[in-house]
Amino acid sequence: MDKNFKPSGYNSLSPYFVVNGAQKMVDLLTKLFNGKELRRYDMPDGSIMHVENSN
Repeated sequence: MDKNFKPSGYNSLSPYFVVNGAQKMVDLLTKLFNGKELRRYDMPDGSIMHVENSN
């Protein structure tokens, strides 16, 4: 069986964080790893539902 289920452009391992104050976490990880935002989904109240960053 020779199948690859990893989407093109994604790492083999993708950590997933669930935190209070998500924007601070996004800012920190972006600064530490010179990242850029790939995707972002905000809730109606302005909180972050999902963010994907890459370096």
